[in-house]
Amino acid sequence: MTTAYRIEKLTGYAVDVYEARDRPGGRVYTVRMGNSYEELGGKSIADGGEATNIRFLIEEMGLKMETCTIDFAHRKCYYKGKSTPYYKAYLEGPLPDQQLYRQVLNWSQNSTNMAEILDRLFAHYPLLRQISEVRMRAYEGNDAKDLSLAYLEGFWDYFLSGYNFAHHKQTMDYQLESIEGGNSLLIEKLTAALRRPIHFHAPLRKITKTPEGKISLQFDNLNEVLTDYLVLAIPCSTLQKVEIQEGLLAKDQKEAIHTLQYGTNSKILVPVANIPENPPMFSLTDTMTT
Repeated sequence: MTTAYRIEKLTGYAVDVYEARDRPGGRVYTVRMGNSYEELGGKSIADGGEATNIRFLIEEMGLKMETCTIDFAHRKCYYKGKSTPYYKAYLEGPLPDQQLYRQVLNWSQNSTNMAEILDRLFAHYPLLRQISEVRMRAYEGNDAKDLSLAYLEGFWDYFLSGYNFAHHKQTMDYQLESIEGGNSLLIEKLTAALRRPIHFHAPLRKITKTPEGKISLQFDNLNEVLTDYLVLAIPCSTLQKVEIQEGLLAKDQKEAIHTLQYGTNSKILVPVANIPENPPMFSLTDTMTT
């Protein structure tokens, strides 16, 4: 939707947007309950970095940001009948010094995924192993066994921050930045800014090229669409199901489509009239991806 908006603004061309579902926005999805709201999709704008471009877009659309802070270290977890603050698991864990880091790098030479690293590193620390698993599931959207070793550096930074808080009282506060009023407000603004209505209930099934050089698109419940230019803003896991004529995409693009993971997370929202002074504990044994 951002691409469509930018193309229309910069070139004057009208753009057709096709959406497989009955709403725009994908993983940007705000749910409203009474006078409150929460994000079923992505919440924190800055999870992937500085988010310079999307911040500019949010400001351009006349929206504002809000920030909340989570004290991650003092949150309690519940594991095998016992509750404990997260930071205590790090007090009992191994020392993340350079020697251990070199050992982890050596393990990575004959490992195939992050689960194998966690199994070795926390063989004698089951609670810390489970906390690390849940953290990676929540942030990356996949089980550790489905995550490549490219995630090793990110995991180590998280492990190091937990240790530093537990032993040196360095902060583990986590800043959540989102759009004031709900992230879906950005989608509403973009939808209103497009010249043409979005085509809903239009999952893409096939992409071919005609003898005349046009790009042919075949959707469910729609007639064939011919176009000169096509922008694919589809997750690779979904794009794998689209039949694409041989030769339309470069070899590295095809390889990326068939190998890149796209995680899935589940959220459970429980409305409460008044937030208790000691909210319910977070159960590690009940957290899993779908």
